[in-house]
Amino acid sequence: MPETVSTDPLPTVQIDGVVWSQVIAGNTVYAGGNFTTARPAGSPAGVNTVPRSNLLAYNLTTGELITGFAPTLNGEVKSLAVSPDGTRVYAAGSFTQVNGLTRNRVVAFDVASGAVVAGFAPPPTPSSTPSGPRTPPSTSAATSPPSAAPRAPAWPRSTRARAPCCPSPRPRRAATSSASRSPPTPARSSSAAPSRPSTAPATPATASERSTPAPARP
Repeated sequence: MPETVSTDPLPTVQIDGVVWSQVIAGNTVYAGGNFTTARPAGSPAGVNTVPRSNLLAYNLTTGELITGFAPTLNGEVKSLAVSPDGTRVYAAGSFTQVNGLTRNRVVAFDVASGAVVAGFAPPPTPSSTPSGPRTPPSTSAATSPPSAAPRAPAWPRSTRARAPCCPSPRPRRAATSSASRSPPTPARSSSAAPSRPSTAPATPATASERSTPAPARP
């Protein structure tokens, strides 16, 4: 099985800045970033340097700088991409000029020749080219005191007394003595009228009976 990872050091180009993006097209590596010079691997700073303006290319196998690709960009390169067929390399960043041509933040290079693709020149975005002179910001906002934020109206408080959270216990009745209690009401009988005497009054005696004396006993 062939080795896929190796610890052998690979020589590559050195720069005096930073690289933000790299892409591979065939056997060539394109590196874009923010730098002004490049030098061979192993060279100390300031020795064997060549100018490279934010974009360069080097051989993937040997790491040597490709001398035939040295475009000049007036701004840093933030991103790189390769076309699906591998014939173009696209660069995007903060530049507006490439090799003296107007290219607003995006440019295409031909991989075979390294030249700028003439037919690829997107128009600038509205934010990149202002139409007129810029108006200085007004100072009234800085000098005027900040307005107080509107406050929400206070909710009116109710004048009714609040009920207690817990009901108070009901008072117990004091126990009364038997003497202080009221006498019970007498029960009524079923017949409210008084009873009549069972015997009728005696019949008065006649006159013959009153005049005749009783006979004397011997």
